[in-house]
Amino acid sequence: MCDFLTMKGWWSVIGGANVLIGLWLMVEAIRYRRKSARLDRERLDEQIGQRVMVRTRSYSVFTGTLEYRGGMEVLLSNARLVLHWEGAETLSHLAVYGTPMPEACRFSAPISEMLLLDVILIIPITHEAAKSIDEIPVDKDGCDRDCG
Repeated sequence: MCDFLTMKGWWSVIGGANVLIGLWLMVEAIRYRRKSARLDRERLDEQIGQRVMVRTRSYSVFTGTLEYRGGMEVLLSNARLVLHWEGAETLSHLAVYGTPMPEACRFSAPISEMLLLDVILIIPITHEAAKSIDEIPVDKDGCDRDCG
């Protein structure tokens, strides 16, 4: 009788099939990661040049035009530090709808270029929100008073 039909033979076939399935799964995982990374790069390329709100790990919030992103580093042009905002419950709400009370908000003077490290959140700003954000005056006092 052929060794293939014995119990020992069947186990080696099953074991070999498991190895092949394992290798196939590894190859598919690598293909998926490459495709996912390519889609992430394409999505990021669409954000370059857009107005965004950025939150860093230290919970500082900035607004500006996204020029570059690499890992957790972001380069913003025409960047402003958001010291305080009114009329929006969350940062997401501010980025989508803007504020009905721009005079009550406090943003720093614009900086031509700013490199931000440890970025944890990037939110695109809508055209509607950009209109009200552009109306926010420069806060000349800095954060000497309550940043509340």
